Amino acid sequence: MWLEGTEFVDLRRYGPNMKASEAGLLAYARGMIEWHSQNRFCGHCGMRKVSKDGGHSLKCSSESCNAVVYPRLDPAVIMVIADGDYVLLGRQSKWEPGRYSLLAGFVEIGETFEMAIAREVQEEAGIIVDRSSIRYILLLSHGLSHHPLW
Repeated sequence: MWLEGTEFVDLRRYGPNMKASEAGLLAYARGMIEWHSQNRFCGHCGMRKVSKDGGHSLKCSSESCNAVVYPRLDPAVIMVIADGDYVLLGRQSKWEPGRYSLLAGFVEIGETFEMAIAREVQEEAGIIVDRSSIRYILLLSHGLSHHPLW
């Protein structure tokens, strides 16, 4: 499937050196390739799926099944936890020294965004967040990672 000698690279590492439109397009393409590679067979009958709608849907090849699936969207939150002039940053132990990140996480089924923020901050940093203190600065539609604040 891949050209010999090619490999996927971490776009977070190389993205800052690219135009936002190019980095966004590559992230989109990588997500679609990953989705296609993980959804080759029908979950209802086991037959092979066929790409439709320019790759934006996969249809079961069995005419008796015809199940169609679409890329999954996982709502997520990214937050700035501030206390005066200080901002809470997190890091993974496997990251190179000096690399830090804001806290972020996925919204679970049945959660509001506020509930997800409070849960993620408690899980990742052990800090209890008063949900009434949460303020929105920006909400982005899925796929708008090219926004200047992103």
